[in-house]
Amino acid sequence: MIQGLAKRLQIARINKELSRKQTAERIGVSESLIGLYESGSRQPSLSVLMKLASLYCVSTDYLLGCDTTEKN
Repeated sequence: MIQGLAKRLQIARINKELSRKQTAERIGVSESLIGLYESGSRQPSLSVLMKLASLYCVSTDYLLGCDTTEKN
């Protein structure tokens, strides 16, 4: 598991003022899967990670913990 990914996903979603349902609809996955990502039970695929980064206006490096700045 990638350290801190779940928390950064949750924070990025909240910062964009999106619900889990809205996020899921916009990237084409289920709402429950967003919850699993944010709880750390599952990790998103590379393609989903890229969609989330784009939706949240952050870099994939930020989500993965390689870069601590939120802007892409």
